[in-house]
Amino acid sequence: MKICLRIITITAVCLFCISSLFGKDNLRVLVYPFENHGNEHYSWIASGIADILRNNLSEIDSIGVVGEDERLNLLSQIVQQFGDRGDFHNAKKIAELIGANLIVMGEYIYIGGDLQIEAKLLSAKDGNIIRQIELNGSADDIFDLQNEMTFMLFGEIESDNDNNIPAFSMNDADKSKISSIARPNLIAFQYYSLGREIRDSRPVEAIGYAEKALKEDPSYSEAFESAGWMQGYIFNRFDVAQDYIKTAVELTPSSRKRRLARLYKLAGDIYDFEGDIDSAIGNFNKSRVIMEELGLNETIDYASLMMSIGVGYAVKEDADNAIKFYEKSRAIMDSRSLEMTSGYAGLLMNFGTAYVIKEDYKNAMLFFDKSRSVFEAIGLDKTSGYSHLLYNLAFSHRQLGNKQTAGKYYRMAHTIYSSVGEENWAQTALNQAKRLGY
Repeated sequence: MKICLRIITITAVCLFCISSLFGKDNLRVLVYPFENHGNEHYSWIASGIADILRNNLSEIDSIGVVGEDERLNLLSQIVQQFGDRGDFHNAKKIAELIGANLIVMGEYIYIGGDLQIEAKLLSAKDGNIIRQIELNGSADDIFDLQNEMTFMLFGEIESDNDNNIPAFSMNDADKSKISSIARPNLIAFQYYSLGREIRDSRPVEAIGYAEKALKEDPSYSEAFESAGWMQGYIFNRFDVAQDYIKTAVELTPSSRKRRLARLYKLAGDIYDFEGDIDSAIGNFNKSRVIMEELGLNETIDYASLMMSIGVGYAVKEDADNAIKFYEKSRAIMDSRSLEMTSGYAGLLMNFGTAYVIKEDYKNAMLFFDKSRSVFEAIGLDKTSGYSHLLYNLAFSHRQLGNKQTAGKYYRMAHTIYSSVGEENWAQTALNQAKRLGY
């Protein structure tokens, strides 16, 4: 998240939670990590299966895929609000908050060189099973098994208006795109998957595994991408991160334009995180050009990109351009009936911060109040995102001279910050409340 003029702007990375290329239609898929029923030594296969499936589906223009970072971000908010209710209920809530209509879950067991996988395609709205398949083969054949899983789960999907699922049929061109994806050697893939599995809990080990994957297979574009993400977001080695992402771009065939758009977006996000806003906007615009060439300028991912560009302009204190790009984002989300999602709540909050930059506090509070209504309607009023909103409301009331109301909101923000472990923000909010005598 960004601090802008003593207020908080939510980035598309932090709260929008929809930054993995969605397709032209309304088919959106959440891939949940598969459950390991065998030896813990093979737990890395869970992240590997999910990663391959997401990459496969991302090659199909009419399917959108929720990224793993977005899943983890929303899972954190859900646990803050409701506690951990188990994979099935967590997955349904994530899908609801992000606007996905399909969920893939499953389990596997690896015994004596044999990999057995059970995969389920679920309706996100009611949780019913649309399709269930079983696959068996050697672990050496994991990429072929994954391609088969993709074709079997998504080969033909019937329309279900009650659950907002459009009809879909995978054609030969889609299958050819998936089959032609360059795969790493198996040792590199294992190192990569091991790193993905422990990235957040043991980042030093994770970056070590990524480096081993790159040494084992220097043409492994996804491993360069993962290493770049870690170097930027975890270790703040921004130049190293951008070098990795640049190499990932160079290793990606020009035919995989959607992946190239995602990589430029990642480069922009890391520049934004570093504070190099001009370079961030430059990379966002590279992603934008590709998406427009592909006709993806009415997609949710394009909406996320517009929000990112808007945030960049907000940080530069160019409120008019920020609002212009926020409006583009909102138009797409409105057209997709995504007004009751966490991303929409974050977008409304950012409108408010733009009006704060303009010192138009009355309009700012109108948007903050709308954002608050969405947060509360979707049940995320005990999260860090909601506490940021309260902090912004407090700031706006303070600027209008409403010191008691401002103090109340600072206190409310402090309470939630403390409950979710945001101690620095909790202390800041408390200090602000005390200064107002509240």
